[in-house]
Formats: sequence, structure tokens, C-alpha cells
Amino acid sequence: MSVTGFDVKFTRPLADGKSWGDVGPYEELRGTLHFAIDPTHAANERITDVALAPRNADGLVEFSADISTHLPVDRSKASGKMMLES
Repeated sequence: MSVTGFDVKFTRPLADGKSWGDVGPYEELRGTLHFAIDPTHAANERITDVALAPRNADGLVEFSADISTHLPVDRSKASGKMMLES
């Protein structure tokens, strides 16, 4: 799955800018992630009716999802790990 864009609509400091150990303060980003997938790729076969979805000029199916994520303000201190809650 390929992310094609992230439209940030809202940012705010977490815990009034409290510093968390060596990482420092965190912030929340809310917005919309945009994706494009190949409907013929084996990894996407389980998606119901993906073959029937409209395709862009490159033959990919585009969709989006609203997300909220917490990141260190200093991105160089991010661990590269993510916890996903649905």
C-alpha cells in the first residue's frame, strides 16, 4: 500500500508541552492520509470488490482515511515504531 499524501488539518502539543525523557515533547497531528493501491496485486485480493473500484490514470485505486498520530516535536528522536489502534 502506498501513501501518496498527508493533509494535516490540526496540530496541538500533548500534555501542555511536557517533555518525555530524552525524546522531549510530543504533538498530535490530525488529518487525512491518501493512498493508491494496485487492485491486481496479490496483497490486495482480499479487499472486497477492489476490482470494481474506479482507477486513476495509472490504473491504481485511490482512497483516504482520517488519522490522528502522536509524534515527537523533534522528529529525529522518533523511534520509527508505531502502535495502531482501530
